[in-house]
Amino acid sequence: MKTSIDIQKITINSLRKYEKLVSDIPVVVACSGGPDSTALLHILTNTNYLKTTNLIVAHLNHDFRGQEAEDDAEFVKNMASDWNLAYRIGRADPLSYQNEKGISSFEQAARELRYMFLRDVARDVGARSVILGHTVDDLAETVLGHIIRGTGLQGLIGMEVCSNWPFPYDEEEIMIIRPMLEIAKSETESYCAELGVEFRRDTGNYSHRFTRNRIRHSLLPELAIGYNPGIKDALVRLSRIASENLEFIESRLEEYWKELCFVDANLNCVAINLIRFVEAPINIQRLLLRKAYEEIIGNTTRLQENHIDQVVNQVKAGSHNSSYYKIADWPNNLKILYRSGDLVLSKEELSSQTPEKILVELVELSEACSYVYRDTKFTFELMVHRFEDVDFSNPDVVYLDASSIPQTLVIRSMNTGDTFHPYGFDHELLLSDFFSKRQMGQIERQVMPIITDNKGTVWAVESRISELGKMGKETKKVLRITRSKVD
Repeated sequence: MKTSIDIQKITINSLRKYEKLVSDIPVVVACSGGPDSTALLHILTNTNYLKTTNLIVAHLNHDFRGQEAEDDAEFVKNMASDWNLAYRIGRADPLSYQNEKGISSFEQAARELRYMFLRDVARDVGARSVILGHTVDDLAETVLGHIIRGTGLQGLIGMEVCSNWPFPYDEEEIMIIRPMLEIAKSETESYCAELGVEFRRDTGNYSHRFTRNRIRHSLLPELAIGYNPGIKDALVRLSRIASENLEFIESRLEEYWKELCFVDANLNCVAINLIRFVEAPINIQRLLLRKAYEEIIGNTTRLQENHIDQVVNQVKAGSHNSSYYKIADWPNNLKILYRSGDLVLSKEELSSQTPEKILVELVELSEACSYVYRDTKFTFELMVHRFEDVDFSNPDVVYLDASSIPQTLVIRSMNTGDTFHPYGFDHELLLSDFFSKRQMGQIERQVMPIITDNKGTVWAVESRISELGKMGKETKKVLRITRSKVD
């Protein structure tokens, strides 16, 4: 068990690594009145490492424990006054906020309100950091909670001594410092008892209504008794190893990001080169997707490993053969699409930026004209029919008898009710039935460009033309349609 002197040294030495964030400038110290944050505040007040005139004590009354919460706020206020420290006491209603924002977890709602309050206090006093009293127990509980929900390498880190602001996500100037991550909760209570420092006990910390409390009071003790007495140490060790490995991987990730990814700020999307993505190691694929999500949304809070698995598994299965379609919906209305050889993450439905249809007027076709529909370029050219100019072996070129087709053609995607009389068939059929005969999937059908007339009669699909447009001995003029991919 660490002595009070040990705890003071560990805390101050941890802070010394971040002197630029705490030295000779205001510092906000979050204090609930419990043993952890009270011990932290006592250390900062009595070790002379920081000027007490720069310390601002911040306490948020979550207003859901009635008089107990009021008493906690009054306790922190009196303690700060007795120690000649400036303080800010706030009040919030997590339940109303949870309902307003549509947040599923009360704990998450309370957490967001707490960090918004601390952010506002820090901004108001000009602080660059907020110091929190999280302990090694909090770290172990966080890692285990992430494992239970399903996490990647980032989640295994749990907490770091110094980290970016967790919420709101657009805060870039203020940092979080947790100098007590090597100290146990039992040791903060011993510290207070040894030095006669009073603290409060939050009964909300014992309610099994909250997931973290069930982990703390039920799951971890059961794991310690029935499986591993050193479970907390094992989780902390896992956190450290994950952090070290992630640091190495992220150094490689930056190389891949620069080579494979393109950020389009105007369209609020990230395009990843699909060929290179498939060649990358699986862990790099996962991290690239996570980084792309964060690039657009600003955080990865709602992104889970199963979201990433969904995309990685589809790519691995080779389901990207079709040129354009959506493969996943991610949190925060983010879409994952295949487009023109890229894997695209976008806040917008990129397909909506493509015209629903393109009209091609043959009477105006005095020379070859090209039209781009989604990721495909179609070139239309009227030409005098000569057998030596016709190459039926090229699947990207089709020929139609110009005298048998309407003067207005339409490039678009399939509609319900489209009919097609495929070349070589003795009857007309629904285009959907033709696709079914070719065992074409629903997604590929939806994105494949077709050439029709205004009545919904299909004249060309990929390399197959309509029987109605086939050339014969009497054909004198041919419409050649060449298809190519847009670079």
